[in-house]
Amino acid sequence: MKEKGAFDALSGCKNSDLSKILSMYHSGSNASSKPVLPANGKTKTVYSQGKTGLCWLSSALLCISLFLKKRDGIELTEENAFSKSYLFYWDKIERTELFLSLIDQNIADEQKMRFILNHLVTDRGQWNMAENLILKYGVVPYKAMPDPFVQVSSADLNASINNLLRLYAFNLRKGIGETEKVKMKKRIMDTVRTMLTQLTGDPPAETDVPEVFKCREKLSPQAFFHKYIRFPFEDHLLICNFAPESNSFYEVTLDNNMINGIPELLLNLSNEDFNSAVSKQLKKNGFCWYTCDASKGFCPEEKAFDDPNSYGIFSGISSYDMVRNRLSSPNHAMVLTYDDQYFKDGWLLSHNSKSGFGYGMYIPVSKAWVEKYVFQAVVHKSCIASDCRNMPRRQIMPFELFFIN
Repeated sequence: MKEKGAFDALSGCKNSDLSKILSMYHSGSNASSKPVLPANGKTKTVYSQGKTGLCWLSSALLCISLFLKKRDGIELTEENAFSKSYLFYWDKIERTELFLSLIDQNIADEQKMRFILNHLVTDRGQWNMAENLILKYGVVPYKAMPDPFVQVSSADLNASINNLLRLYAFNLRKGIGETEKVKMKKRIMDTVRTMLTQLTGDPPAETDVPEVFKCREKLSPQAFFHKYIRFPFEDHLLICNFAPESNSFYEVTLDNNMINGIPELLLNLSNEDFNSAVSKQLKKNGFCWYTCDASKGFCPEEKAFDDPNSYGIFSGISSYDMVRNRLSSPNHAMVLTYDDQYFKDGWLLSHNSKSGFGYGMYIPVSKAWVEKYVFQAVVHKSCIASDCRNMPRRQIMPFELFFIN
């Protein structure tokens, strides 16, 4: 849909004309323009987010699996893929402790408290949050702690934890004493652990190393990661293309999942440098974790994220202005994978954990869609064209960068 037609549809729209608005978000490309999935390729993987918002964690674990395959030739299956439930358990424990601490520190700051109480424990996450969890708690195979999230949602758990945290803030504002604060915190943490155990089970203290690693031993999850997985988090950077100043680092404060965790640090690049870094990451390493606006440009008929130029309403608008004016936002994490045929034909393959199949699914995405609606990516430092060592580092609040309500 052309820009004028899109605005005409909006201005004259009634309830019965809803399809006109929705058509702005879908491509008009012919099905024949989309390459088919490779006949010998797997269209599904074990990394589905299920009924949760764990796309960021599912995608991070898939990247680590693809890294293992490239480095060691180890291909993980449902039997020995990494458990999301294990890291989900510790994520909720750490977030609860973090927000109890943030409430203590900011109880007198009305603006920060308003943000904190509106954005407590959710499933939302970032690359640094997966890094925090994995480096501290390690990983376990799926069979050591299976995921219940195909049948069970995490929404009720999050709501229950948040009610406890808001009740704590209410009592703190009333001026409860130090002894009562300590008791209340302990009751909250004990309750959260009980709810988590009922949902996922207790996390294992030790795990059998899967046979695919050709070793028979039982290790702690931390030792298993550091001995056999060894994903080099320190060699990777989270980049973006929508912050105010290019070639600058942005540390997003109040947006973490762990006390003293690795901060959310984004290197903002121009669109050209950003897209170049993503391309180099794919060619060099074969995978790329990224966040995108998954509400734009998906074609249900073709099961693909298609070329945004076919509806054109946002053509010529920069990523910075798209996010600043809430025309678009990073709302879903996926994983791009490299395929010679797709790359040559102007398409890429992406793993979408939000497929609704119980398993994640690989789907085609056009390069033009990637260049318009991908806002963050994780790349190896060698894929950055500029020297990062002397770039300025700025602190920013989440609502200043992402324009969160």
